[in-house]
Amino acid sequence: MGRPTGFLEIERRDRPYEKPEIRGRTWKEFVKPLPDAENRRQAARCMDCGIPFCHDGCPVNNLIPDWNNLVYRDQWRAALTTLHSTNNFPEFTGRICPAPCEAACTLNIDDDPVTIKTIECAIVDRGWQEGWIEPAIPPRRSGKRVGVVGSGPAGLACAQQLARAGHSVTVFEKADRLGGFVGFVLCFASFWIKLRQEEALMMRHFPDEYPVYRARVKASLGPMVAATGALLAGTGVEDRWRDRLGPLMGALGLDLRKL
Repeated sequence: MGRPTGFLEIERRDRPYEKPEIRGRTWKEFVKPLPDAENRRQAARCMDCGIPFCHDGCPVNNLIPDWNNLVYRDQWRAALTTLHSTNNFPEFTGRICPAPCEAACTLNIDDDPVTIKTIECAIVDRGWQEGWIEPAIPPRRSGKRVGVVGSGPAGLACAQQLARAGHSVTVFEKADRLGGFVGFVLCFASFWIKLRQEEALMMRHFPDEYPVYRARVKASLGPMVAATGALLAGTGVEDRWRDRLGPLMGALGLDLRKL
């Protein structure tokens, strides 16, 4: 690590919240980001662990000590590349994840853990601000078609990976917009609008990398079956979709991959 004694010298400082009387009158994000200089200081608290238990605590196996070290060294773009190597949407996890990585942090045994979630969010926000986040256009097309049911973080992450592998992807969503449960329930409207505007801009300029979206698709499976040779149920909290899709796909000889 860049500063092996950082955890002994620097106290934990996390993002502050907007006052309740203010955030109760708006749909704007109420968690205030820390300055980049402070995020670098917080990244310096990441210890030179023999076994980084944060890896085990993170559901997506983020390379947490690696990008903490890069942030401390002011190498933000490299930190973003490292973060995206394991996480399709750090914009989401940096805001809504309960941060089991921090509970697993070695420093948490007898001190305050590293502000992993805050640093993660700062990395990806810096990436958007600097224009570093760009489509990864596949070098060739596979000629295969895949359908993804559900446009929450899991479904969109799957669609992104499949599109980058060269497959033609169609995402089916029953609501009138993308985002799944996260997009409709959580109070991050300003962030969500910004993210969708950025994505729309990329889709216009780099259409070959992006999946096709079909909104307001209800219970009818006919269009989905006709459009795809493989179907993935990324329905998240609505598990009943999986029970309905499984027998039908098996009877049709199609492939169903479950998240």
